[in-house]
Amino acid sequence: MSLPAITPVPDAPKTALVVDDEPEIRELIGQILKAKQIEPVFAATVQEAMEHLKSRAFGLCITDIKIPGGNGLLVAKQIRSMPQHKATPIFVISGNYSLDDLKKVEAAFHNCGVMAKPVRAQEISEIIALCWTDLTDGSQKGQALAESTDAAEAESEDAPAAAANRRPAPQLEPLPEGTEPAYDLQIDHDELEVRLVSCARHPNSFRGKDAVMSALNEEKVSRGIDAAAIAGAFVKLPAIKQSGIEIVIAKGKRAIHGKHGHIDFKVDVSGEASYRAEEQAEAGAVDYREAVSIVMVNEGDLLAEIIPPTEGEDGFSLTGKVLQAKKGKPAILRTGEGVQADDDEKFYYATQQGRPLFTHAVLTVSAVYEVSGDVDFATGNIRFNGHVIVHGGVQDDFAICCKSAEIYGIIGASRIECEDFLNASGGIAGRDKSEIVVGGQMMAKYVSQAQLTVTGDMTVSRDMVNSRVWSLGKVKAGKIVGGNCVALLGIETKVAGSELGVHTTLQPGINYQLLAIDEEMQQLDDEITALVKPVTTFFGDRARYKALPPEKKTEYAGIFEEFLKKKERHDELSAKRREIINSSSLSPVKEVIVWDNLYPDVIIRTGSCMRHFKTEFKGPLAMIEDIERGTLRPATYVPGKGVVADQPLEEGAEPSAEA
Repeated sequence: MSLPAITPVPDAPKTALVVDDEPEIRELIGQILKAKQIEPVFAATVQEAMEHLKSRAFGLCITDIKIPGGNGLLVAKQIRSMPQHKATPIFVISGNYSLDDLKKVEAAFHNCGVMAKPVRAQEISEIIALCWTDLTDGSQKGQALAESTDAAEAESEDAPAAAANRRPAPQLEPLPEGTEPAYDLQIDHDELEVRLVSCARHPNSFRGKDAVMSALNEEKVSRGIDAAAIAGAFVKLPAIKQSGIEIVIAKGKRAIHGKHGHIDFKVDVSGEASYRAEEQAEAGAVDYREAVSIVMVNEGDLLAEIIPPTEGEDGFSLTGKVLQAKKGKPAILRTGEGVQADDDEKFYYATQQGRPLFTHAVLTVSAVYEVSGDVDFATGNIRFNGHVIVHGGVQDDFAICCKSAEIYGIIGASRIECEDFLNASGGIAGRDKSEIVVGGQMMAKYVSQAQLTVTGDMTVSRDMVNSRVWSLGKVKAGKIVGGNCVALLGIETKVAGSELGVHTTLQPGINYQLLAIDEEMQQLDDEITALVKPVTTFFGDRARYKALPPEKKTEYAGIFEEFLKKKERHDELSAKRREIINSSSLSPVKEVIVWDNLYPDVIIRTGSCMRHFKTEFKGPLAMIEDIERGTLRPATYVPGKGVVADQPLEEGAEPSAEA
């Protein structure tokens, strides 16, 4: 692990949140934290982590990426969204993703580091040293695992069990010559175990079963005695040649505490995206942009089942004392919007379509998906069958696909698809890479270097610069500079073009669907013409064709086959064109209204007329088609009255005083 530049929080509480669903990982990290006088707080799910984060402050958070209820990226995002955790150091760990992929996560969050599994004690010690400089200095960062875990076990309530699991194998040594074998009696009340250990005979050693039973009675060991093991030990005794051989002759039983009740969620209720490995990439690679689609449920879908707690099972000590088991605690789940429980409050169902979400112990189904910051590596691409609200922006190379959206920050070089409408109140800075597709109306603060396809009306309050805009409604903009704007129901702008003479094309009254079809059909016409030109000399001259060598006949047969394919596509497009024309209920509006200035190098095209303006015109003005000459004339436009058709403006003329 290469340690990042982590900034510790001044006066940070000496507590750390450890989020991992593997008990062994939690135990290891917890032991090392305790050895460093840091209190560990554990969570096995996203929901548990959220509850801890809301109730207290932490000086460090260590989280696995893959955890029940969502992922560690959601935990990191939530940490950063809370005022008390804006600067809390975060470490993200994973055994599934490469360090290169984890580094992308590190870059997405302030004061964040990453490390790959398996988790090593030395790395945890180094992390602690980064976050609490008053506890350790640089020379202590490389402490060995044994030093950390030994100190931790002394403070852990489960230390006996941990020590038993790690108790080294007995050190066997040959008995000195001339000595008789015997047993020492070891009673370990912490480990609930009594052992006979082979040794050289001495005054306090044991050589018979009765003496051992008497000693056990004196020590008040009354439960878990294995009489057969004791008898067998003394049967083996004469043959023993080594000291240190252990035989367990009595064992207590630890209490098995009841398991807490939990919620068995039938769907992902984190509300956040999880990530999947790329199919064609090397093993472990993850595309942090391409997230699995946001989960949606339908009315009547089963969301969750409450699993009740268990009672637990009592244990007993060597002296016969009952070790009482703790009962498990019931899970807490309250219903919110769009959720209803059955009569027994065991099963919970959706009462409406939407996004399931579990937070603050409340289960809801919401038709709105809200992002508090940017759409970036923390969220992944968003695919949600509802309304999306993004309080930040959309970073480059990310995507949103939804029914409708409100985006308050800047949309970068990204892809946005909305079935109904889009409000891009922060503006679009596409850098010739963004693509916006909206099935209804769209509003934006500004649009720069973007491609937009909008089925309804489009309103841009400020500039629309060097963009390709296709709309089946009306386009209104503060300024249109550069690019191409095609709008079936007309175009209205304060300024068209620029004083610098930027090439700007406006096409009112044009259906972009037909425009795209016409462009493809024209390309096919050119290709078909070029394709058949070499064989036109054989048309009507069958004898000449028969005289060709076989290879030429094969070549011309291939040309003919290609010709048929292109003609078939041409016919398909022609049929589609007729279908669009016949099905459209909208009448084209071949109107361009310019309120302030129309600058040189603006080209306006309608279905039958075109004009390339060479000089500046002052508004307000509108364009009138001159069908006979195939051009357009600017005419004075009077608000509320429309075009004053009998006062066409010539180049350089001012509008009438009435305007």
